[in-house]
Amino acid sequence: MRRAASACSTPRCWWRCREFSREQLLATLVVFRILYFLIPFGISISIMGTREFWLNVVQPWQERRRLSEACTASARCAQPVKSGASRSR
Repeated sequence: MRRAASACSTPRCWWRCREFSREQLLATLVVFRILYFLIPFGISISIMGTREFWLNVVQPWQERRRLSEACTASARCAQPVKSGASRSR
């Protein structure tokens, strides 16, 4: 019994010889790109965004809050100001 000629007699149609269809191969490559390139890129952008948010929003807010609390605490402890009439000349 003779075997039929292979469908991939030319090098241009190598995907026809494989057990995967062209659509499955394309889907696999797209998933690979997503897993290998886009997920690490998204993680790095998230880390950088969190750092920028921390440096430009959270730390200045904490510093203003600390200074505000220090000013109100020193105002409570300050001595009352004497009026100008009781000053000695």
